[in-house]
Amino acid sequence: MALVSVLLVTVVMLALAAAFFASHRADLALLTTSTYREQTKNACLSVADILQYKLQNNRTFGSVPFTNKTETYPSDSVPELLKLELTGDGKHPRANRIIGEMPLSNVEFEVRLVNNLATDTFAEKLKFDPESPPRTARAWITARRGNVTSHIDVIFKQSPFTTASITSNGNITVDLANSDGYWLLGAMQQSGNNVRASGNIKGPEVWSKTGAAVQFTPPPGMEKKLKPPYGTMQGKELEMQVDGAYRFLKPGTAETAQSEATIKGVLSSGGGDVKLPELEANSLQGASRKVAFPHSKIVFETTDDGEGGTVHRLLSDGKELAHYNANSYSGQRTFSWYDNDSHQYAASFDLEKRVMTVNPDFELQVGADFSLSSTTKGQTFGSLQPTLVLGNSDRGAGLHASNVDIDGSVGGFGAIKSSGSLNVAAKSSLSTTPDFGIALHAKGDVVLTRPGANASDGLAGDFDAFKAASSGDNTNLDRWGYLDDASMTTEANSFKGRPLAGAGGSAQFQPLWDGLTADFPADQRAISYRDALLKAAVAEVTEPDPNWVESPEQPVQPLIVITPGEPAGAGVTVDNYVRLREYLRSAKKGTPDPSWLEDTNPDVKVQRASDVTNLVKNQLSSYQLSAGQQTEEVNGQPVLNWVSLTNFFKKQNPYTATYSPDMLFRGLVYTDSNFIFDTQRQGVYIEGALVAKGNVDIKNASGAQFVYNSDLLQNLFAPEKDDFSIPLERAYWAFY
Repeated sequence: MALVSVLLVTVVMLALAAAFFASHRADLALLTTSTYREQTKNACLSVADILQYKLQNNRTFGSVPFTNKTETYPSDSVPELLKLELTGDGKHPRANRIIGEMPLSNVEFEVRLVNNLATDTFAEKLKFDPESPPRTARAWITARRGNVTSHIDVIFKQSPFTTASITSNGNITVDLANSDGYWLLGAMQQSGNNVRASGNIKGPEVWSKTGAAVQFTPPPGMEKKLKPPYGTMQGKELEMQVDGAYRFLKPGTAETAQSEATIKGVLSSGGGDVKLPELEANSLQGASRKVAFPHSKIVFETTDDGEGGTVHRLLSDGKELAHYNANSYSGQRTFSWYDNDSHQYAASFDLEKRVMTVNPDFELQVGADFSLSSTTKGQTFGSLQPTLVLGNSDRGAGLHASNVDIDGSVGGFGAIKSSGSLNVAAKSSLSTTPDFGIALHAKGDVVLTRPGANASDGLAGDFDAFKAASSGDNTNLDRWGYLDDASMTTEANSFKGRPLAGAGGSAQFQPLWDGLTADFPADQRAISYRDALLKAAVAEVTEPDPNWVESPEQPVQPLIVITPGEPAGAGVTVDNYVRLREYLRSAKKGTPDPSWLEDTNPDVKVQRASDVTNLVKNQLSSYQLSAGQQTEEVNGQPVLNWVSLTNFFKKQNPYTATYSPDMLFRGLVYTDSNFIFDTQRQGVYIEGALVAKGNVDIKNASGAQFVYNSDLLQNLFAPEKDDFSIPLERAYWAFY
């Protein structure tokens, strides 16, 4: 009886179990699928870790064709925990595949990798795979178990050198001279819009009834996607202006909360010391051709001897390298320095314009202190400062010395590195590229001071003239930031022929003329030249012939020309505008040079035509630097592109704007000591980051704008010999 009972219970239990499994079959299948899904997802993440490890230790991994090989991890484990097969055709990286399995979980996976870590944004010059952004690696990972599949699309990019727009181990002080000036803090990406100091931060208005001078801003194009706060200001003490008075802001107070809402950022006091990364000049990327430069004290000297006219000299440590007589056009107006080791010209000097140019892809290494200055002798000259130009927008250049003292401005593309202090008279616009390295590096102080006059200083009329000429077909003009030097010359020659006013169009040219003569007085020669260009055509006057006698051969009274007509003027082009400007500039100095307007000497005509081309080319390059670069999203990653000059010319005239930055640097500005900006009512703009181990002191400025840009902070370091390692971070573009 007991046995029968047990059998009955067993039958019932089996029936219940069958019924349970039948009713929950879908749930159990779902549970299995969920388990497999978790395993395949974890496999994708593990493979991403493996790829990051491989790429960090060898940035070329996957960028060259695979040869078939098998790897197991760990090598002595049975069974293996991980097995990888690298397959390829040995000819092209696009055929590369990574196939693997994780035996313990029975998960199989496959990877396709595109490695662009060693390529830049110049698609015309360096071919990179369009499926991945430049300076990144992208991997498509697929993991399978049974009928369950997981996918990850992951992007690896180099880690930025710093994650804050301003970092200081000392104090940060921003003093604005203008009541309508601003301290603007922004970022090109969704992070890095931060100011950090180990010491105190003292700054302008964060709250008043009329607004605030400090403003955090969102990344471009993200105004409607992100909500404030857009950044953080952190220091030991925050001494900020609140309603006209300096106060120490404390966390949690109503005053601080009100200020944070106004500036759209977080104000945080009481923080600890900021850790600054070390950065040695010798470890930085830069120009590939490094040459020893024997000239340490360069002086542009201009004299008027009373008889021979104006003479320009180039001096090196007191010795003359070249001279040029501007009246007789004798001597060398330009001097080129030849490097015997590389057998190439590495630098050039324009004696009249006082411009020193370091040729593209060269770094001049001075084994002593380096200085660049200018002097004038005679009552007829103003004090024009010299200019140092690095490279061009095709390739950057550099200068490295013990101490650097430039009594003028710097411009172009590249880096200045100093083992001691670095002094520049502002009026500067220097950019680096995402693949070049750094803008300024110094072991001592970086000091930007008030500039003097510059031969290529922009005028309000210059911008208006180039803006007027930029309308129409600007295909090449829009690509200016990517043109090489020869293409720039061709485009400048075309641009200088663009019309600003036609014959008889004096009203069209009047605003530009007014702008010129506001800066330079006009003499009769300039007025006559202008009038000749704008002369309207005189129509021919005809009257009936008073001596006409009707005849069968001439039955109709003919008309005769009484006053012959005069042809119209040539009109004003950019070429004519620049010639007028340069003549007026020379007239203002008291030595009017009519060769800018016209000359019978054919050699002088050719020289002036070349001069105008170079002036137009330099000015367009200067405008391109001012236009800057914008970030565009490509496959979920920011990519830098130059702002087109057409769009730049659509903006407000920067020479009439309230805030026009006198110093404009794009890249990393790094000093082991203090950063000092004191140009007396000028503005500062830094895109990239500013890192100072000492204090950051901005004095008496019309404005200060800092824009964090991680793209300019990723590729700073030159790889060591046989060392292809690189720090990487990753972002998941898609997971499905």
